[in-house]
Amino acid sequence: MKIALSHAHAIFAKGAAYGAWDDNKRLTEWDRSKLINGFMSKLLMSPDFDLFIIDPNGPMSYKEHLSKTIDEINACGAEVAVETHFNSSANPRAHGFEILYYERSDESRCLAMKIFDSFKTNIPIKPRSIMPRRDIAFLKSTKCPAVIVECGFLSNYHDRAFIYKPESTEMFATSIVKGILAYKDQRRSS
Repeated sequence: MKIALSHAHAIFAKGAAYGAWDDNKRLTEWDRSKLINGFMSKLLMSPDFDLFIIDPNGPMSYKEHLSKTIDEINACGAEVAVETHFNSSANPRAHGFEILYYERSDESRCLAMKIFDSFKTNIPIKPRSIMPRRDIAFLKSTKCPAVIVECGFLSNYHDRAFIYKPESTEMFATSIVKGILAYKDQRRSS
């Protein structure tokens, strides 16, 4: 199975963040997402998988980064694409994980459900939902089933407390991989 892993945003636009810029404990969506993808790549090292880490480099806008990400995923012939993110909100009570998928793709919905079910079992953050979306280019423009995994809210105290834990990276990565494997097994049996 060919799997493309992408992470939130670009190095110059790190997405959601928590903490002061000069704080050595600053938590950014980009940093955490890269750690999770790095751990997933270790878990997926197997002859059964062709793994593509999608990480366009160089100074570019978010729009350019997104376009290059989609182009690389489509060019590598991935069978699934997963992009990791973290949410943030002005409302500190907003919390939980959610999985986004393109609303017109039954395969993307199935992949989203498998990852969501794995998160519900393995991640001690409140589940929100799987969310069909039609307005997100990453979901709409990839040729293969694609999902965005929003692992939790950096702006929420309880989510952040778990996200800061050293073991959270492994737990997020393992849960996503278990969801991908469950999706692969379902595809094989149908």
